[in-house]
Amino acid sequence: MISPSRLTPMEAGDAAMSADLHALSAGDVYALHWHDYYELELVLEGEGLHRHNDAEYPIGPGSAYLMSFFDYHSLRTTTPMKILNVSFRRAFMPDALAGALQAGPRRYSCRFDGEDFAYMRELGGRLLRGDSDGGSLAEFRGRALLSLMLTEVIRKADPSPSARANSLAQKAVAFIQGNYDRDISLSGIASRLSVTPTYLGTVFRRDVGMSFNGYLNTVRLRYACGLLTSTDLSVKEIAAASGYGSTEYFLYVFRRKLGMTPGAYKAISASG
Repeated sequence: MISPSRLTPMEAGDAAMSADLHALSAGDVYALHWHDYYELELVLEGEGLHRHNDAEYPIGPGSAYLMSFFDYHSLRTTTPMKILNVSFRRAFMPDALAGALQAGPRRYSCRFDGEDFAYMRELGGRLLRGDSDGGSLAEFRGRALLSLMLTEVIRKADPSPSARANSLAQKAVAFIQGNYDRDISLSGIASRLSVTPTYLGTVFRRDVGMSFNGYLNTVRLRYACGLLTSTDLSVKEIAAASGYGSTEYFLYVFRRKLGMTPGAYKAISASG
């Protein structure tokens, strides 16, 4: 199994957009994972099986899928594959596109063929070249090219009511991503979704691949690590900003998950 990190190039503090070409071998597996940014992928070559939230379907040349921060996905290749991956943050999109994508959890996936596929390949190639070339106009050019690609995927996918129907787990993920810095709980979200905590916990673990609390702590710690490396806030302030009501519990979770104290993490990040 290959670490999902190969498909998650953006970290806290990175540029607002990153374009990469991934060459995968037959039999590669990327376990179920999620992102705290948007991600667009276009299959250029090869075949595989893609899971996007609660739907699993075959993908091949021309397949494209767009994921927001409340989506989760996995990939298993059946042949060697080449995939264009574009990771980007909310600020990199025009407001109109961002508004459309943030309207609520939905699945944008489609398959281009013929001239449409050739057009998407051309846009992707230009985006890759522009991302590597740099220059004063690189960001402006990148925004324009990404907007064209996103528009084509949204137009082509045109989610039907069934595609828009989001699972309980996806709704819970969306709520966590938007409210992790607040006092939230499994029982509170279950009440909002009109189900029992036990049922939501079972569905969440089945669909996301980890427990509700495990996911919540992962999201909170990812944000906390970003604050540790980019600010001079105290540990107490970072704990509160990340949604932890207790500094002691924050320290306990941090050590258990990362194997070190926040201070040690900050020192290692600064030295490396």
